Amino acid sequence: MKLNKLPLYKLELIVVVFLIVAFISIIYTSFSYTQEAYIFPVVALSIGIVVSILQGVVSIKRSKKQYKEKDPIPFKNTPLIKMIPILLSFILYLYVVSELGFFVTTWIFLSALLIFLDKTKITQRLLVGTGLTIVMYLLFSWVLNVPLPRGILI
Repeated sequence: MKLNKLPLYKLELIVVVFLIVAFISIIYTSFSYTQEAYIFPVVALSIGIVVSILQGVVSIKRSKKQYKEKDPIPFKNTPLIKMIPILLSFILYLYVVSELGFFVTTWIFLSALLIFLDKTKITQRLLVGTGLTIVMYLLFSWVLNVPLPRGILI
């Protein structure tokens, strides 16, 4: 059976298994680094494993019954003109992050992206952007002790 003929839930399970195997193999190789160097990849990849397992559980629960035979492909009907601002914002983010600083740029980027993509209240979108930025700050600065780009605005 061809891969593009598989139902969506089976494709999701294949991707989940692939990701878990890839994450575990990368974690295994990262143990050869010094103690300070391997903490970040192990934590990040462990989170990836947990998220992949959760996605696998959701896929299994949904199973064949809840998936249509021909599920829509994400972004298939989205015109390219709507995706261009998103792609340009990613490129702009990469250039601006070293000038303004990681946390300020990330907050601006996440908030703007959520405002552009989401249809909830603007206050909710700004709170989500702020919350994600705070979580990243706590994770990188306090838990992992990873230096991030600092700029004129922190």
